[in-house]
Amino acid sequence: MGVAAWLTGNRVQRYTSVLHLADDGSLRPLSHHADMYKSRGDTVKTRLKKWEYDYSRRVIVEKVVRNGRPRKPTTYSMGNGPLPYDILGAFYNFRTEKYGPIRGGAAYHVPTFAKGVPSAIDIAVFSDDRRPGESFFPSEGLVVKVVLDPEVFDTGNGNLYIWFDNNLRPGKVLVKDVVGLGDVRASLRSDREEQ
Repeated sequence: MGVAAWLTGNRVQRYTSVLHLADDGSLRPLSHHADMYKSRGDTVKTRLKKWEYDYSRRVIVEKVVRNGRPRKPTTYSMGNGPLPYDILGAFYNFRTEKYGPIRGGAAYHVPTFAKGVPSAIDIAVFSDDRRPGESFFPSEGLVVKVVLDPEVFDTGNGNLYIWFDNNLRPGKVLVKDVVGLGDVRASLRSDREEQ
């Protein structure tokens, strides 16, 4: 919004996942989309990325379309390690404690995929006495630090902080060092705020 919107070309990024319920009760990605739209006047530039997860062949197929022109799909191996999650499925599974109980001081290492190779999402839950000093986050609930591949949100270092209320609903996000913008803060709007 405002000057930031002008500087970024009114950039809008949208992340969408199609997930399926695995036998262990976790949600696994079938596909994940990371779409970006930039507009100047009547011109809209797009970068649409889609990753399709084929578990039977242990591959991920990446499809990219820039401004209506598709690139040749690229196929990557999932490797022989744990099966990867996408960012949205990983956080659903985190909130439902599929990786273990959520408590202050706990840390989780979630396998994922970025830049054509296996990667990870690292999640650390702050203890009450070690919470970051950001006045942006309420004093109740939980704050977690997330480190993911910088490619996911176009950040310099991949660090973000998420505040969860006492029911583990995400309410505020601080994305550190977004390229060209610095730190970006977001708050979930309630239905009452939108009216």
